[in-house]
Amino acid sequence: MSTQAHILRGTFRKDRHATGRTPAFADNGLPANDPAAVPPDELLAGLGEAGRALVLKLYPTGFWTVQAQIFLRIAASRLDMAAAARAILAKDGLLLDGKRHPMVLVERQAMRDFRDALRELELTPPTEIEQPADDPFAAFDVVR
Repeated sequence: MSTQAHILRGTFRKDRHATGRTPAFADNGLPANDPAAVPPDELLAGLGEAGRALVLKLYPTGFWTVQAQIFLRIAASRLDMAAAARAILAKDGLLLDGKRHPMVLVERQAMRDFRDALRELELTPPTEIEQPADDPFAAFDVVR
């Protein structure tokens, strides 16, 4: 099992798993990510295009503890969920049988969860992710 997999699972031990090329250690005693580091397969498994892009962009920026990787995974999966809801809304429209499409609520909740996970990581969601240019809800006065 790779060092990154041990870190993701919380089973990393410097004395046991830092064999061969010893990873650099940050001031807190935890291994620091290599800037060219790729996220472990466990973190990327099952993610869609939007979530995978988020993980690949953020992962090399620093060391990810197990807890931080969980929040990163939550943020990525919620971003995928919002993208899927938007795709359905683009196909079906905002109304279904004269009522608001259920995917409107799914998209809103997914984006709320996405922003909450980024806040836990002490990151600020970029404006274009909060409300993309092709946002079908831009014309509505809806509290996010």
